Amino acid sequence: DDLTTVLSTLKPMLENVTLPKTGQNIKYDVLILKRNGIDVKGIEFDTMIAAHVLNPS
Repeated sequence: DDLTTVLSTLKPMLENVTLPKTGQNIKYDVLILKRNGIDVKGIEFDTMIAAHVLNPS
């Protein structure tokens, strides 16, 4: 099916620690991907956390 095709295509890139990953609320994406058999590696930056650090109020 389409989901299997997409996940199998993305898995090698998302699990490659040498490819840096940036995202918005990436913790959520990691959770959903893990449920689908992908262990995301190489997370370097989360814009949601950065926004909170810059403006915690």
